Amino acid sequence: MTKKLQLLEITKRFGSFTAVNDVSLEIGEGEFVSLLGPSGCGKTTTLRLIAGFEKPDAGEILLDGAPISSSSFVLPPERRAMGMVFQTYAVWPHMTVYDNVAYGLRLRKVPQTEIKERVAKIFQTVGLVGQEAKYPSQLSGGQQQRVALARALVYEPEVLLLDEPLSNLDAKLREAMRFEMRRILERTGITVVYVTHNQEEALVLSDRVAVMKDGKIVEESHPETLYAAPKTKFVADFIGLANFMEGTAEAVEDGFLIVRCPWGKVKCVNSQLNRVGDRVTVLIRPEVISLLPASENDSGRDVNCFAGVIKEASFTGSIVEYFVGVGSDENGTTMRVQSPAPRMFSASDRVCVSFEAKSARVVV
Repeated sequence: MTKKLQLLEITKRFGSFTAVNDVSLEIGEGEFVSLLGPSGCGKTTTLRLIAGFEKPDAGEILLDGAPISSSSFVLPPERRAMGMVFQTYAVWPHMTVYDNVAYGLRLRKVPQTEIKERVAKIFQTVGLVGQEAKYPSQLSGGQQQRVALARALVYEPEVLLLDEPLSNLDAKLREAMRFEMRRILERTGITVVYVTHNQEEALVLSDRVAVMKDGKIVEESHPETLYAAPKTKFVADFIGLANFMEGTAEAVEDGFLIVRCPWGKVKCVNSQLNRVGDRVTVLIRPEVISLLPASENDSGRDVNCFAGVIKEASFTGSIVEYFVGVGSDENGTTMRVQSPAPRMFSASDRVCVSFEAKSARVVV
C-alpha cells in the first residue's frame, strides 16, 4: 500500500508537559486509521499536528513523501490538501446548507458552474439532496454532521481528519451514523485519520487502530487483532470487557502456559513467551466463558474450570451479564461473564466457570 501520511518520531510539548511523545505512524493511501485513547492521551494533539495547527518540537510529518511539518518548518493548514471535521461541526448558522458547503470553493476562486456541479455531487454522496435551502437550525444533529462532512469533502482533499465527529449525537443516531459515515468514506476512497475515545466506534470504522496512552502509541493493529489478541493489559482493558487473572507460570506445553492462581490452574496461549516461574497476567474475555450448574459439572478438569457463586445477574436483552465469585473470600476474584439470553442463573446459584485454553492469553 502506498504510504500517504507518515509521522516520524513526532514530539510535542506544552511547557513541561509532553502531550505527544516520540510517535511514529504510517498511513496508507485510502486507509482509515483511528487514534483511540482516553482523554488527555495525546490523540487530538496528534491530529492537530497532522493538520498543521501545531508545530512539532521534534520529528517530521510527510505527505506523499514530502515534508509538511518539522521543528523548523510547518506548511500552513490551507496548503495541506486536508479536510477537517470538528467535534462541534462548526457549521455557519447564518448560511444555508448549500452556502456552507460551497463556501470553501468560493474562497478558492472555483468557477460558479464547477461549484454547482461539485456541491450537487457531494450532496448525493452524503445524502443531503433536498436540504440545500435550509439553515443548520432546521436540521437534525445527524444532518448537521453530514453538512460538516460534505464541506470537508467537496474540495476533494487528499486526507480527511475527523476529531470526535459523532460525540454530540444521541446514542442511537451515533450508532447509525457510524455505518453511514463508513459507507460515505468508502465511496470516496479518501485517506482518513479519525480521533475518538469510543472503542466501539474505532472498531466499527477503522482499517487499523492506534491506541494511545500518555502521549505514546501503545499498540497499533487491525481492530480484530487488538480485540482478540492484545499485547498489553491496558489495551485489553480499554477495548472491550476483560477478566484478568494473576499467577505464576508453572509449566509450558506446546505453546500453552499453565499458570497457578490462588483458586486453581489456568491454561492459556503463551503469547508473551513466558518461562516457568514468571509472574503473569492472563486475559479472559467475558463472552468466551461458559457456565454450568455446579451439580452438572462432572468433567474432572483440573485447569480452566473453577467453582463459583453467582453474585449478580442482569438481563440486557440479547445477553445476560453475570458477576461470578471464584475462590475464597481471602484469595478469590470476581469474573464477568456474558451468556446468551434467556436467563439461566440467579444470585447465590453455585456454578462451574470454564473456558478453552485457546481463548485465554497472557498480556503485559
